[in-house]
Amino acid sequence: MIRRIGLKNWRAYDSALIPFEPGTTFVVAPNGIGKTSLLEAADFALTGNSGALTSPVQLGAEYAEVEVALQLPDSRVLVIRRTLFADPAKDGLVEATVGDSVLGPEDIRREVTEAFDASPAFIARNALLRETLRDGTGLDPREQLSRAFGLANHSSKATELDGRAAELQDEATQLTRALRKGTKDVSRLESEIEEAERELDVQEQHLAERRRALEVVASRRDAYTTQVSALRQVAAWEKASAEVVELARLHLPDVTIDRLRDEVEQLSIETDTRIREERESSAKLEAQIELTGAAMADLTHADTDCPVCLRPLDDRDRSTAEDRHRAALTALESALAAIDLEAAESMLVDVRQLVRRCDALGDRPEAPAGGELLEDPHEQFDAERNELEHAVATHRSVQSNLAELRDELEVARDLEDVRQQSVLAWRRWALTSATAATVSNSVEDVLAVEMEPIVEALDNRWRRLFPDRPDLRFDLAGNPWRPVRGHRLEIDAFSAGERVAARLLLQLAILSTATDVNFCWIDEPLEHLDPQARRLVAGMLSHGRSALGLRQLVVTTYEEELAQRLADADDATHIEYVRAGTAA
Repeated sequence: MIRRIGLKNWRAYDSALIPFEPGTTFVVAPNGIGKTSLLEAADFALTGNSGALTSPVQLGAEYAEVEVALQLPDSRVLVIRRTLFADPAKDGLVEATVGDSVLGPEDIRREVTEAFDASPAFIARNALLRETLRDGTGLDPREQLSRAFGLANHSSKATELDGRAAELQDEATQLTRALRKGTKDVSRLESEIEEAERELDVQEQHLAERRRALEVVASRRDAYTTQVSALRQVAAWEKASAEVVELARLHLPDVTIDRLRDEVEQLSIETDTRIREERESSAKLEAQIELTGAAMADLTHADTDCPVCLRPLDDRDRSTAEDRHRAALTALESALAAIDLEAAESMLVDVRQLVRRCDALGDRPEAPAGGELLEDPHEQFDAERNELEHAVATHRSVQSNLAELRDELEVARDLEDVRQQSVLAWRRWALTSATAATVSNSVEDVLAVEMEPIVEALDNRWRRLFPDRPDLRFDLAGNPWRPVRGHRLEIDAFSAGERVAARLLLQLAILSTATDVNFCWIDEPLEHLDPQARRLVAGMLSHGRSALGLRQLVVTTYEEELAQRLADADDATHIEYVRAGTAA
């Protein structure tokens, strides 16, 4: 049984933790609050299947979380928590524990199946009843009854034989088609093959012509491409040369493209020489200035003797000497200032850059021979290529047709072998199909016998609800029916209350007889029933739970008054109110 269910961001529930007890619990809430959402959440927790759910994650939330505590028949509690993300690109998460053991997805399936003798998918389909009671979907008792009565291997064998019979039927059908195809007139096929061979020769010649024509145009296209490339290289060289000439004329006004390299190299040499000479002159002038300055200093600090000849100087001689040295120093400094090394070095940088530009130009590319530009053959090349592709496709089509004709002729010549294979294939199919039908009928017969107690118990419970409409039966497809005046009254002809009651009784009978599932959740089984049928079905769910072989029944409804009366009359019947938002 389910002990509790916890929800977070699940449809109308921000956060909820709802406990459930043994007995019958009526989950009461107005429509649209989230009763059906509880069953969908339990289904999702058990199976992890969210494919049929529509936007279960609350609007604005990144994820929804469902946790279910499932008490197993041996009293252990299996806790399953699943997370579903609003972003469909994110995979969901699952966590599960039973006792101290942590379980993976396959462990959950195995644990549930072994504990309840039914798979999580079967439990979700037949113990969490939503639209099943009204539209009849979900119930498929054949497989579960076969398993319960020890017929699962026989059912699997019958299914396996049915599959093999289908394969053999397909094989035999193909052989029959081949046999019919092979009955064509051999002489007609041979005539068609001769015609196809002649057509193939024609197409091969045409294909060779088209290939030669494309080769000719391809050669012209290559020549045109080479010519255009050469012209572009010449134009690019001339453009680059003109730019270098324009820069060179800043220093060589009369330079031309023909003399460009020689004159730039000569200018580089001259500029180099000029800088070297000006550096030497500058160094000499600086030395002379230093010597003249030193001589003036010596003349100034001398007493009466000349610093050069050591003879005594009078004031006039000293003054004359100082004036002469000062004039010489001024001349030297003027000469030094006239030398502009920075301008010369800047010019050298420009000249060297010109040299590199000249070197980068390289030799003038050769102009294409002939001079006159060839006609562009690209359009003709495309047309010839399309013609070749068409010729290739036609050639392949003729080849394919010829191969098919030869295959048909081969089949036509081997008719007897195909005929024998077809007969054997149909015999194998008949034998396998008959064996499958025999095994399947045997399983059906045993199930029919084993089902009698279930049918009798089902009818007894039905008579308590509808004593004037006895003899409820059901077939292995899960369809309830009643015999009326020698005819079979299908469930579609039942009243709304009869349909709900019949399907509910059948679901509960299958659960209690063919599985160890001891709980059932039912979504709004009382709604859409007439008052009398509503009271009968509600009473059965409240007081008849033990007779149905279940420990826990959870019923959603908005029939609060009826649920309250039943809870007051039975200590094992409870009411759980739910509301949107946060519930506890």
